[in-house]
Amino acid sequence: MRTKQNIVLILGLTLASLAYLKLAAGIERYDSTSLFLAFGTAALGYVLIQKNSAKWQHILVIGLVFRLLFFGHSPQLSPDSYRYLWDGAIQLLNINPFIFSPQTIYTPQLFPTAPYLYEQMGNLHQSYPSIYPPISQFLFKWVSYWGGTAVAQQLVGLRLHYILFELGVFVVGLQLLKKLQQPTISIGWYYLNPLVIIELTGNLHNEGILLFFWGLGLLTVLHKKDVWAGVFLGLAIGTKIVPFIGLPLLLVYLGKRRFLRLLLGLLPTLVVCWFPFWETTLLVKYWNTFSLWFNRFEFNASAYYVVRWLGWQVVGYNIIGWWSVLFPLLFGSGVLWYCIRAKKTLQKNLILPLLLVLTAYFFGATTVHPWYLISILFFGSLTTYRFPVVWTLAAFSSYHAYGLDGVQESAVVLACSYGLVLLVLLYEVQKKGLKAS
Repeated sequence: MRTKQNIVLILGLTLASLAYLKLAAGIERYDSTSLFLAFGTAALGYVLIQKNSAKWQHILVIGLVFRLLFFGHSPQLSPDSYRYLWDGAIQLLNINPFIFSPQTIYTPQLFPTAPYLYEQMGNLHQSYPSIYPPISQFLFKWVSYWGGTAVAQQLVGLRLHYILFELGVFVVGLQLLKKLQQPTISIGWYYLNPLVIIELTGNLHNEGILLFFWGLGLLTVLHKKDVWAGVFLGLAIGTKIVPFIGLPLLLVYLGKRRFLRLLLGLLPTLVVCWFPFWETTLLVKYWNTFSLWFNRFEFNASAYYVVRWLGWQVVGYNIIGWWSVLFPLLFGSGVLWYCIRAKKTLQKNLILPLLLVLTAYFFGATTVHPWYLISILFFGSLTTYRFPVVWTLAAFSSYHAYGLDGVQESAVVLACSYGLVLLVLLYEVQKKGLKAS
């Protein structure tokens, strides 16, 4: 029996390795056939490896090797990393990335790599001040300093830091699984996932930093070290804003007294993080940029696209402005209702409610880039639910929208992708219930 598993494991390793080598060599995002063939091969290898691995140590080594295949890769599926390096470079010039958009300050002589980074980041990034919170900015500044005037060296530096944080996520996830009395092998559903490897190590998105601090915060919560939990959650929010969503759940889980202790760590951490960037116009500038993800940008959405279509039928125009106000109210009210209705469950189980709340948020969001779902995958790997695995694999289909002539989403692709995810989610809820650990 074990011999058969080893053969299947070797097959999975071979398939995934070939796929990652192809992706690391470079595939343009408009080359959908090559891109999906490589990703599909990696996904098949991922499932075969995860199903036939016996120890978490094997998963750690395999996942690290896959990441190292991208060591010298220049991101081609997303321009975000070039904006990261731009933000880092202008900080070295004492320019606040939250105040000035690249197009308002750009000159070819601004710094040596300015022309290349400005071109590579694309029109969207050129038009707005930075959205990436302080912890990310500190890293961007350090990498820009360390890498000097060589973009390739800066990208390598960024990738090395991200790989280290991902190793940290692996360790934290392992400790959470042990604390939650879940099989440690389940960490592979996160760590070996091709979307995670491609988007974090390949395309250099910073969800790995977010999840390291977020996971560490939740681990310290479970160990009843509430002030330190607040510090780590503050660092998570200082990386990306999304952990704010989980604070009402923490209030119910911890109770008022413990939650106040958590705030003693959280609030000073946020102040320290933001203080170096403080200017009188910071709040207004940052909110104006942040709100674009709710009232202007649209990509790979699900429920919102249905609402938008209904809006066209009823009022004859895009109602994203309405939805940007209505959805936060509906979502916030839903979270509060859930906290009250499921209070007893929340006092015993924190991870599954967090997974469900994040799921509801991304189902209603107007913009859902594939890497946004990596947080759902991480928390899903700590439970018995596997719909996040399906979602992350299906979400890669959103790259179908990119073509030589711009972005054009397919209603058929979206319907198939989200339909599959919804079916698996409903099946798991019906089979396991909402109190499953």
